Amino acid sequence: MIKIIDITQKDDEVLLYYAHDKNGKKFFKVITSSDGFQFDGKHKYIIVTDAKKREEQSYDWKSFKVAKEKDTYFVTYKINSRSYLNLNGASSSDLIRWTKTGKIENIKESGTVVPDYKHNSQYIMYFGEKVIRLASSSNLSRWKTDEKPVLEPRKESFDSGDLKAGTALHIHDQILLIYYVMNKNSYSIGAALFDKRDPHKVLWRSEKPLWEQPENLHKEPFSPLGVAIINDALVLYWLVGHTTVYAISCPLPTLNGLKDKTFSVLKKFEHNPIIKPSRQIWESRATFNSAAVYEDGKVHFIYRALGDSDLSVLGY
Repeated sequence: MIKIIDITQKDDEVLLYYAHDKNGKKFFKVITSSDGFQFDGKHKYIIVTDAKKREEQSYDWKSFKVAKEKDTYFVTYKINSRSYLNLNGASSSDLIRWTKTGKIENIKESGTVVPDYKHNSQYIMYFGEKVIRLASSSNLSRWKTDEKPVLEPRKESFDSGDLKAGTALHIHDQILLIYYVMNKNSYSIGAALFDKRDPHKVLWRSEKPLWEQPENLHKEPFSPLGVAIINDALVLYWLVGHTTVYAISCPLPTLNGLKDKTFSVLKKFEHNPIIKPSRQIWESRATFNSAAVYEDGKVHFIYRALGDSDLSVLGY
């Protein structure tokens, strides 16, 4: 049985971490992708030990968030157990061999450390699963938390539900924080830009969601994974069911909104379908997905159809 844990990025590669059982023993592995969509690289075993060199046995983890800090990587993660609620940390020099740094005593919610960044000689973490707050540390082990949230739900907005800290990234001279919003039984994604001179200060926050969970996936087990920047676009990864990874690409947020001004959240047309079977013999049974070309102010459709003779034909 395979369990997807999370996705992170190293330079131009996207890494997918997963755990699986074999002959009653649990293993932790990673597979890479050069384009962020086809994970066809080599599978490598991940080894996680504690300070006494004892190897991890369960790998039943979630909310696995990796941040690069100069020559090392630091990960925050949670253990999937009701009796073990604290956020945990581990460090690595190569993303393959990890050493656990222990639990973070005063943080129980998911958190993401800002990569390659310090403020007043302190590492910075955004954390939270209802509101999002800030924590600071001089050594990535002991963290001091702020009581005042940096992000809270907004009434009568897409992010009026519980907010969960996602991934922190560097965009130009700002800190980009991706956060997840849980409204009833569905997710949406928001973004906020913070000032690098003061990581408490919000410079911009999205008024509309970057993406919303479509209605046809509301009944599926659905949970957020990681985020990557590929070809100057933001790619958002989700786990659908238990083994299917779903990727969505959208423009990068900037201080002026979204980098691509033509981007908007897509919604299904309320008068669908626009092409359907008709009484004509050649398309009486079915009409299929169409190719579409825009020219001279018109959209031209070429589509496949089936009629009474079960012969595939093209319609225009």
